[in-house]
Parts: sequence; structure tokens; C-alpha cells
Amino acid sequence: AYLTYKAKKAGVVVEETGEAYTSQDCPFCDDRHQTRTRHFFCPVTKTGRHRDVNGAQNIARRKYPMPVKDVSVVFKQPIWNKKYRRRDGVGGDDLARAEAW
Repeated sequence: AYLTYKAKKAGVVVEETGEAYTSQDCPFCDDRHQTRTRHFFCPVTKTGRHRDVNGAQNIARRKYPMPVKDVSVVFKQPIWNKKYRRRDGVGGDDLARAEAW
């Protein structure tokens, strides 16, 4: 509701569509492959990409039929927590708890 409210305020039209299995569907072979990591890989076409990118493209293609584009996205995990991590592996919220003792 909040997203729809903000979009309407900015003059953007919101159209809803289903998102089920979009990160598991291969846009190249139209087959479904399960993944347990953040990376989607199709064993049929030997293509891979970040599964959120795969899902976003599949959602867009469900609503607006378009050709498949191979997109390269660099995904980096946040590293701010490493800066505060001690050698014993305690860091972030754990560090505050450990220092309270």
C-alpha cells in the first residue's frame, strides 16, 4: 500500500503481477531449475546470473513480453561489518553484547 501511495504521488502507475517461481525459471529455455544459492544456473543452456536479477527480468517479461537480454550485474555483499569484526569472529551486534559482559 505504501509503495502504491508513493508511486501515485510521483505519477507512476503500479501494475501488479505474480512473482511465483520467477527466480527459478530460465528465460532462455523456459524450464524451471531450483537453486540454493544467490546465483541461478541453468544446466541446459549453461547460463548463470544473480537470481534476483533473473527474477526481476522474468517478472517484467510476464507483464510485458520482450526478448531476453543477457545482463551482467556485479553483486557485492556489504562489508561494513568486517571493519568491526574481531579476530575471534565476534562482530557487529555480537560485539556490543560481548563488550557488555
